[in-house]
Amino acid sequence: MPRISKPSCRSDRGRNRSIDEMVLPYFEQPESIQNPFLEQRYSLDREQFRPVLDEFYSLHGWDPATGWPTKERLEALGLKGVYEQMVAGALAAAGVADSDQAKL
Repeated sequence: MPRISKPSCRSDRGRNRSIDEMVLPYFEQPESIQNPFLEQRYSLDREQFRPVLDEFYSLHGWDPATGWPTKERLEALGLKGVYEQMVAGALAAAGVADSDQAKL
């Protein structure tokens, strides 16, 4: 059976906003085909896109700064007590020491 390599987003370290933004450079390239109705090729403007991503996170009950579900959202889904474990695990995977975690 062929071995499947892990994706470059490092899913073993969790997901966060920076992973969500990894695809932005692809969309910043002008479209390869000109839209006949717009008569122009468009590309993503990162500064215009960031508020859209913030709104997306907010609508889903996620923290716009981290891209993680908020404590309130998790509790609303019946996952009380999960938030602290999620944050501790994400910080540990990112290499943040326990003593530094207490400061956050």
